[in-house]
Formats: sequence, C-alpha cells, structure tokens
Amino acid sequence: MIAVQLEALAGQSWDGSWELVVVDNGSTDESMQIVEGFRDRLPALRVVDASAKPGVPAALNEGVRASAGRLVVFVNDDDEVADGWLAAMASALERYDIVGGRLEYDRLNEPWAIEVRERPQEAGLLEWGYLDYLPFAAGAALGVRRALHDAVGGFDEAMVPAAEDMDYCWRLQRAGARIGFAADAATHYRLRTSLRAIFRQGIGYGVGHVLAYRKHRERGLAPAQHPWRREVRGWLGLVRRLPSAGGKVGRGRLVWHAGLKVGLLKASVEHRVVFL
Repeated sequence: MIAVQLEALAGQSWDGSWELVVVDNGSTDESMQIVEGFRDRLPALRVVDASAKPGVPAALNEGVRASAGRLVVFVNDDDEVADGWLAAMASALERYDIVGGRLEYDRLNEPWAIEVRERPQEAGLLEWGYLDYLPFAAGAALGVRRALHDAVGGFDEAMVPAAEDMDYCWRLQRAGARIGFAADAATHYRLRTSLRAIFRQGIGYGVGHVLAYRKHRERGLAPAQHPWRREVRGWLGLVRRLPSAGGKVGRGRLVWHAGLKVGLLKASVEHRVVFL
C-alpha cells in the first residue's frame, strides 16, 4: 500500500522546502524496493533503518532524529494524503504548536467498515471517551514543531502497541503547547477490513488506554470511577449485541468492542491497575 501514499506525497506542492523520511521498522516485504523506485520523484527522500527496536514510537523518534526541518508531520504508509495536505499542515503549524489534520474515510473504505468505526477526527480533534481530559490527534495526521518534540523527549517508546499519539499530545499540552485542528489538511484514512485485524487492533487500543491511564494518573489525571461496574456493563453490552451481529456491520462492531474489552482487561492485570 505504500506506493499509494508515496504517489500522493510526490504530488504535493508547497512554497517551502521539505524532505520525506521513510522509516523502515523491520519490514520483510518489498516496501523498501517500492520506496527506492520513487527517488526520481522525491529527490529529498531519506530512508532510515529503525529495525533495532520494533514499535511505532521508536520508529517515529528515529525518523525525527534523522530529519532536518523545524516542522515535522507524520503519515502512515497505508493511508493517502489529499491534494494540498502538505501546504495546509505547514500553514496550521504557523498558528499552533501541534496540529491534527482531518481524517477522511470514504475514498479508501467500504461503507460497512466506516459504520463499524464511525468517523473519528473528521470534524475536529479527538476526545478521550473514558475520562474528561485533554484533546489529542491521531498519529496518522499529526504535525508538531520540532523544538517541542525534542523538549518533551519525543514519543514514549514504552507506549506499545497503541496510544503513543494520545500520550504525546497530552504531554506536549501539559508542557504549554497549543493544539489545533486543520480541517483543510485531509488524509484519506484506511480502516481494517478483516474481523481478525479489527479484533487485534481493538486489543491494541485497549492496552494503550490502560498504559495512558496508568502513566497520566501520576500526572494529575483523575481516577476512574467504579471501573468494575463499568466492566460488567461493558461485557453485558457485548452480550446484547449478539442478536444484531449477523451482518458485516454487526459482526464488525461486536469484534471491535470485544477486542477493546480484552485489551483493557489484559493490560489491567499485567500492569496492576484497574482501568476497565
């Protein structure tokens, strides 16, 4: 899928100078050969080997260390930035310290997959659905001023397999950074389409929520109220979903929420924190 993203990046235009840093976090397929094929269209292309430490946050930190710009924007290899995305992100980063771009879902996804996950970050920044806390932006459409990234120590490399972007935005804001939403910087976001992949992603998100809660409880986040009661309600809600789990949407929603609950429970036990 990386060729789709590289094609979109090669078509970007902006008055300023920019480079593309591709981070190889231990790929075993033909991704890097595909990247090399774009060197004539992306002359300021750099490939960084980040295979020593698997995981998104470590890979992102390696990419930023290798970069030379004062502004940094992040993209995923399986998405597709829209026309004008680069210029819109750069403009927004002149007004804000951290920027979340708009996620668009119709171009790359079937309607049933969108119904399962709905449309987060399409109309504004993300809000945590568990406790009232700071807004954040998905790492697939995130920009930051390089000096601030360095000031907070980059992404927390212990935030694996998920929530590194949420924790990153929270720490930046607690350090005084201003976060904003760039509605004109669109990224066509690709959703998971197999039940196995949806379930695994749900587990990862659940684990990430626990890691973020555990970390930020030590930084002033209010404790979760009645977590066991919420856990029981959550599992009962899954049982109630069973009769409507016949179609793609029903099965997808059931699997997604089941994955979240499994991830929350798994990480709560492993990290000895009750966040269910």
